[in-house]
Amino acid sequence: MRTSSGSLSLSKGTILPKPPWFVSARTAATVSEGLTRFRAEGGIGTLVKTLLAALRA
Repeated sequence: MRTSSGSLSLSKGTILPKPPWFVSARTAATVSEGLTRFRAEGGIGTLVKTLLAALRA
């Protein structure tokens, strides 16, 4: 079987951050701590800080 020569392949790179449970995620500890703090205390400020940390991954 052959693949189509006109197909689009995105084999390298992605704009999505690695999930915090990946061992190789640089911000895993910070994001996990932020999510835990958000669930315990609530507050939109905590969530915004956590999301910004996740996007830095």
